[in-house]
Amino acid sequence: MDCKSNTFFLKFDVDAHTMDVATLSATLMSLTVVMQEINRDVNPSATLTTKINSVGHASFWFEVSPVLATLPLISLATLSNANEIISFLSAILNLRKFLRGEKPSKIEATGDSRVITNVKGDITYIDNRIYNSYTSNPSINESLNTFNKALKEDHNIETITIEDQNKKPLYSATRPEFSELTDCELLSEALIRIQEREQLTLQIARVEFEKSSGWVFSYEGFRITARIDDNDYLLKIRNRRERFARGDQLLVDMNIHQEQDPESKIWTNKAYRIVKVHDHLPLDGGTIELFPGHSLKS
Repeated sequence: MDCKSNTFFLKFDVDAHTMDVATLSATLMSLTVVMQEINRDVNPSATLTTKINSVGHASFWFEVSPVLATLPLISLATLSNANEIISFLSAILNLRKFLRGEKPSKIEATGDSRVITNVKGDITYIDNRIYNSYTSNPSINESLNTFNKALKEDHNIETITIEDQNKKPLYSATRPEFSELTDCELLSEALIRIQEREQLTLQIARVEFEKSSGWVFSYEGFRITARIDDNDYLLKIRNRRERFARGDQLLVDMNIHQEQDPESKIWTNKAYRIVKVHDHLPLDGGTIELFPGHSLKS
């Protein structure tokens, strides 16, 4: 059996020389459950055990070692190491602290991450795998509630800190924050996402030369209004290197902004953004005339 291990340090800052065993037990068990749940997502073929090592004479410093034991015949190349679980754990703790028990004001899906905006307007980026673990696993949320409740109820504890092997801080919370991080509801699934589509053909119905305004196209049998955000192509238009006729087509890459109805779970298209114009395809290949009543604006 092969093992991969890594460690992080858990520090309790207290205003006394003693620590309640119940607090220690609840916090360590809660973090262990969270790491086990993360492991089920990232390493479904490996078991996870957690060990505590003594650290010199520091009364309430604990060295925590999540150890992955791979099953026979499973290639190590397919498994993430324990350091990834520690990274997931700290990211989830920091996301919870970033939201402070409030629902996000906005969640967007982009590439391999989520862009999350909190109620104060601050923005953070989080890996999709971490986001999915946090939003789809009630055990993680319940364990973090238990973790923070134990800290809140032990009035001797002023700060909780998690550091990596090099004593670099990964997460920290203070007594005033413990209450905000207790009794948090499970974060809702993303209500906003961006679908990235490449090499689409859009038929022009109306041209608009102001960047802030949208052009009207026919797309998959529907009329849509889409803003062009390709500055290089807009420059070609301003330099009078492009002219258009009704029915011409553009070959584009387009982002479709969607919102999900919380009850029906149906996604609805809300906005269209053309991020790249690859080609302009004139109708019938004939003479192209500008729409009547339109003039180029510099």
